[in-house]
Amino acid sequence: MKRRRRYRWRGYLLLTLIFIIISAPRTIKLLKCFQKLQFYRSEIERLERENKILEEKINRLKTDPYYIEKIARENYGLLKDGEYIFKIKDVSN
Repeated sequence: MKRRRRYRWRGYLLLTLIFIIISAPRTIKLLKCFQKLQFYRSEIERLERENKILEEKINRLKTDPYYIEKIARENYGLLKDGEYIFKIKDVSN
């Protein structure tokens, strides 16, 4: 009877090793999928923050005339009536 127990133990060990060898590639693939999932979740969060900022800018452009004026002056170089732009060259050389 002692021999049968010894062989059972070896059989269980062999089955465990076979299971580990067979499941290793799937486990690695599962870990890679979790990494992709984490990346996509963080990307979604980043895009949601960016969308919120853009929605706020759109809302300000629709409702705030001072913001529109600021954007027009900074980005497009527009002036009010009676304003002038003086460009001064640096002649320190």
